[in-house]
Amino acid sequence: MIEESENILRLKKELLKDPNHILFVTRSIEGYALGKVALQTDKLINRLRFRARPANKEQWAKTAGVMDQISEMVEKFKGAVAEMTEYRDTVRITNNVIENEEEAIKSIYSFVTVPRTTAGKSLFPLICRIDDIIFSYRSKHEVWESVAKATDIANDALRKLNDYTAEIAGICNVDYKPAHVVRKLLELEDGNGTRADKEITQEAKLDEGVHVDEKPETSKKGGRKKVQVTEDTGMSQREAATL
Repeated sequence: MIEESENILRLKKELLKDPNHILFVTRSIEGYALGKVALQTDKLINRLRFRARPANKEQWAKTAGVMDQISEMVEKFKGAVAEMTEYRDTVRITNNVIENEEEAIKSIYSFVTVPRTTAGKSLFPLICRIDDIIFSYRSKHEVWESVAKATDIANDALRKLNDYTAEIAGICNVDYKPAHVVRKLLELEDGNGTRADKEITQEAKLDEGVHVDEKPETSKKGGRKKVQVTEDTGMSQREAATL
């Protein structure tokens, strides 16, 4: 297991102290990519709620339209899980049970978050389920057809969530750049107009973090506010080579 950096690990431990935290460790690249985007989705929805002003009619209309889509997005993920389960054949879906949280967060594929929105609270468990299903299929070599179908469904969910998140970022006037793993799976172009499925360089690894706020958020007391840390984790070149 390739372990998380010391600073990120320390921040993850802080988040574990919150009774409302959600911890999951992804075992598929699709689950990892979905987790990366969902962290941003939750953060941006929360930001959108507090920035909307009725006086700005155009912005208010856009905000209302996007907020109306939240429930629809969650339902789409529920539908994706149901559809993926149909292809399970005789495969038993194994849940990734975490027995030791302190050990689990050492993996760079672990996510620790305290959801800020209802959508976030709903999305993360569904992403865990999608990850469990894909991992379970891939552990059985005789069900590759099911793996292919499940992967297509997961990537479709990833594309929709990424597009939705980009739309919210646009309304909030925030630069949103999908993580490299997301661009790779969706075959998006990077900032230089080149395909993201090329070999991951050290620069790409450093650029893996997706920062929504230009400045760190601070609490009313002036101290640095706890942030969701896994949005800044990146894949190592060694792991990227296995994609």
